[in-house]
Amino acid sequence: MAKPNGTGLTVYRRPEEDTNGKTGLGRYADVIEYCLEGRDYDIVISDATSARGYWNMFVNGFWRPVRQSRKLNTKDTVCHATDELCSMVFPFVKGKKIMTVHHVSFKEGRFDLFYRIWMLITKTGIRKSAKVITISETTKQDLIRIGCPEEKIVVIVNRVDPKFRKKGLPKRHSVFCMGQLAPRKNMEDALRAFIELSKKEGMDDWTITFCGDGPNRDNILSMASEAGISERVKIVTGIPEEEVIDLYNEATLVFNTSLLEGTGLVTLEAQRCGTPVLHLNRAQIPEPVTRLSVGCEDPSDMAEKAYALIMDPEAYDDLCRRSKEYADAFGGDFKERYLALLEEVRNS
Repeated sequence: MAKPNGTGLTVYRRPEEDTNGKTGLGRYADVIEYCLEGRDYDIVISDATSARGYWNMFVNGFWRPVRQSRKLNTKDTVCHATDELCSMVFPFVKGKKIMTVHHVSFKEGRFDLFYRIWMLITKTGIRKSAKVITISETTKQDLIRIGCPEEKIVVIVNRVDPKFRKKGLPKRHSVFCMGQLAPRKNMEDALRAFIELSKKEGMDDWTITFCGDGPNRDNILSMASEAGISERVKIVTGIPEEEVIDLYNEATLVFNTSLLEGTGLVTLEAQRCGTPVLHLNRAQIPEPVTRLSVGCEDPSDMAEKAYALIMDPEAYDDLCRRSKEYADAFGGDFKERYLALLEEVRNS
C-alpha cells in the first residue's frame, strides 16, 4: 500500500449544495472551510444522507470516504467530521478525531430505523473522538444525557457566513421563508400565518416568497389556491446565493416556522441582512439563536405579531437595529476557538 500523502488535516463534510437545497449542515461545513482559508487541508465528501436511500448512505457516506482516507491519513492526522453522520468512518480511519454534533435526535417523532442508525453512529463517533464540538449549551446537556463525557465537549457557537449582510436595498411588502419544503421545516405554518396576515387592513398588496423545494411544494400551492391568494405566493429555486441575500434584504419580515434546528442559521442570516424574524415557541432551536427573534405560539399569533410590527415603524426599526447588532456579533470568536481546538488535538 502506498504511503498516505495527506496534509495532516482531513475535513469530512456533506457534498456541496445548490442554493435552494442548502441545509444548516452544509452551511456549517462552508464556514469551516472559510476558517481554513490559506491553510492546507484535505476534503473527504461524505454523502451520508438517508434521503437517497440507505445503500447510497453506505457507499457514498462510508465505503468511499474510508477508501479515500486510507490514502490521506496517518495516526497524527487531525480528522474533523462536520456533522454526526460524517463520523461513521471514524472506527475505520487513522487520525486524531473531532466531530461536531449539531443537535441530538431523540426517538419521539423520528422514523425508528433512522433514529437507531443515527444514534449508533453518533455514539460511536463520540467514543472515537478526542473532542466533540457542539453549538449550544442546550445540545451540550443533550450530549451528556446520551453518555458523552462532559470533558470531551467544547461549545463553540456558530458564526454566520459574512456574505450575509445588509445591502441597503429598499424594503418590499413581502414576507420571506428560507428552507426546504419538507415536513421538518413546517412551511405550511408560515403560509397559514401569511393567510391570516393578508386578511388584515392594508395588507392587500403583500406577498410571501419561499426559497426552496421539496416534497411539500404541492401542498403549499394547494393551500394558497384554496385561500385564494395563489398570485401572492411565490416559490423560487436554484437561484444564486447573492439573490438569496437580496431576498433577505428586501423582505420586511422573515417567518421561520421550522420545528427542529441544530443552529437555525436562517434566523441569524436574516438578522444580519437587517430583517426581523418571527419563530414558533415550540420549535427546538437553540435559545441563543432566537434571543432577538419574536416568539409566537401558533400561526395566528405570528400573524398578529407581524402585523403589530408592520404597523409600528418605530418598534420595527428598533428590532431591526438590535437584532442586526446581535447577529453581527454572534459567534465572533468561532474561527479563533476552532483553530485553537485543532492545534490542541494535533498536539495531544
